[in-house]
Amino acid sequence: MGDLDADKNTLQTGIKNVFAAGDGVTGPATLIQAVGQARIASQSCHQYLNNQEIKLLKKEFLSKRMRSKFR
Repeated sequence: MGDLDADKNTLQTGIKNVFAAGDGVTGPATLIQAVGQARIASQSCHQYLNNQEIKLLKKEFLSKRMRSKFR
């Protein structure tokens, strides 16, 4: 695990206005995982800044390789 303690669903830390993502939370992982976490953290931060309830995103982030039409 990483050095930062954050809620696994919202990535909010013990300091209410601090959100964390990536290797600092999970330990060494892939870039795709870090980007997915950053998306969750940014959504949570947006909810916080707009005085909304901070809750988990309903849509799962998926990444897959697409074939190019030009091949």
